[in-house]
Amino acid sequence: MSYIVNEAVRLILQEDEMDLSAFSERAHEPVLSYEALLADLKEHGKLYRLGQEVYPRAIRGSPTVRL
Repeated sequence: MSYIVNEAVRLILQEDEMDLSAFSERAHEPVLSYEALLADLKEHGKLYRLGQEVYPRAIRGSPTVRL
């Protein structure tokens, strides 16, 4: 039983290490505000507005998800 727990912990820590590595690699990238991100997604047709709510574009019949 302890082998299974140790293996699970090892895998979780390995994922954390990968996340931290990716974060470090991307630290030099410019910061993009939420508003700028939404504007960019809308400009490229990835989002559309229905009333006052913003929805992602459906991809191959996937359901529309409310943001």
